[in-house]
Amino acid sequence: MITILIKKDAKNEICADIVRSKYFRIYGKYCNHYFDKKFFVGDFAKYDAYRWLETGKIISVTEKTVLISTKNGTNKFVKIHNFAYRNYKSE
Repeated sequence: MITILIKKDAKNEICADIVRSKYFRIYGKYCNHYFDKKFFVGDFAKYDAYRWLETGKIISVTEKTVLISTKNGTNKFVKIHNFAYRNYKSE
């Protein structure tokens, strides 16, 4: 398992525990909101899209990126810090 610090400043501290190609966990504090979420390969998650958020299936996880399958059949690489920002809220 690899633990990385994604972001740290006065209001935010976001970390990730990553087990390559299996799962990863994002946790910490973002804008005074504490969170702890775990994502497995095969789960659905949000990724950045123009003007709205799209969801796709997680295909793989590395120390820097998450590969997500999009609705139109293509794959999109999302940087870990962007993924954490889009998916930190509980639903």
